[in-house]
Amino acid sequence: FSLHPYDPLELYKSMLGTQSYASAAMNALGFPNTYTFSKCICEHLLHGENDQNTLIIRPSIVGPSVQEPFEGWAGEKPSTIVAAACLYLKF
Repeated sequence: FSLHPYDPLELYKSMLGTQSYASAAMNALGFPNTYTFSKCICEHLLHGENDQNTLIIRPSIVGPSVQEPFEGWAGEKPSTIVAAACLYLKF
């Protein structure tokens, strides 16, 4: 995903500071949440001026919450790990 015309390093610095530049960019680029936005910035920073090949691996398993917003919360839809547990218990 392109961050053009925004600079990934400046976005990162904004996230550490006032966040106004990063917030404006997130809204202008249409990111649905801060997780996907920060992930995209991180990927751009890793690929940026690096002469080495970079491989980004994203785990697909996300488990239920330990504490916040409450113990066991897994979002609006079942996560992969919850679905796997349900299938295991079914068979």
